[in-house]
Amino acid sequence: MRKNKNRGYQKLRVYNDEIDYYAQTCDVFPGFPYELSRVASQAIASKDSS
Repeated sequence: MRKNKNRGYQKLRVYNDEIDYYAQTCDVFPGFPYELSRVASQAIASKDSS
């Protein structure tokens, strides 16, 4: 059975901006040095949860 993909929140500009911001975050943080890997991991996790 298909799920309804036309959810109201997905049409909001802020939702789409958040998806773009998450993608940018995932692009930036893997380049951090190993010493900061925990900080990078937490930043990515925080963007994923918002």
